[in-house]
Amino acid sequence: MWIVNINKTKIKIGMTWLACALILALTAAPAAAVYDFDGIPLDNVKHKTINGGVYVDGGHGLEYTPYTQAFTVPSGTIKYAKLYVGVWGGNNKSTGTIDTTFNGVNLGSKSLLGENDINTDVYASGFGTYWVSYDVTDDATSGSNTAIATTGGDIDGRMYGIVLVAVYEDASQPLIEYWINEGNENPNDKTPKDTATTSFDGTIDTANVGSATLWTSYIASKVGDADTISMNGNLIATDAANQGAGTYFDVDEWDVTSI
Repeated sequence: MWIVNINKTKIKIGMTWLACALILALTAAPAAAVYDFDGIPLDNVKHKTINGGVYVDGGHGLEYTPYTQAFTVPSGTIKYAKLYVGVWGGNNKSTGTIDTTFNGVNLGSKSLLGENDINTDVYASGFGTYWVSYDVTDDATSGSNTAIATTGGDIDGRMYGIVLVAVYEDASQPLIEYWINEGNENPNDKTPKDTATTSFDGTIDTANVGSATLWTSYIASKVGDADTISMNGNLIATDAANQGAGTYFDVDEWDVTSI
């Protein structure tokens, strides 16, 4: 088992923090997500081995609707793919909707119901921060991919970013083992809650690991909040939520081979 701890040392009420689509890759059925102010824990949704790779990318920071994001997935056969959209509701009382298309395919309309949200694949927390998840395994392809998300209703409706996680098979590539954990944690100083923890279960023969990579994604991130990430007790980052991918948005890749 590998364990990741994420600490927030400077927290502002009204600024929701999110770590989602937390993915660990080693070289060698939808559920309802009930609103919780403190957030929804990062749980594993996929864990397998494959000859190939894991693509993780997205951006580009907070923007008004509609939000368009392009992706370029490496060559290979798509075996699993999830699309994530981060939405700012403005508060946890207002309600709205999100409609998303991916490669021209209508993924349907989802309701965003604030503190009353119990929708499948909608992770709602804090003062109205949403992380919306879609299974796009049948729609993703190697090469160019495009997602367009549109919000409506009484919510603020701006979007932090759209992230694509795609597992692809390529017989010429090394064997990898991967874990995909998703959720919407909200460390805050209201309840308070300072730490979020997630784990990657399984037995790993570290002597035969050529490389290990951890990807993290944040929305509502802010430079200077001094969020730290530790893995197996080892400090990885001291300001992980630094808006590296755009305003209030991060997608980061960490080399954890030696951890």
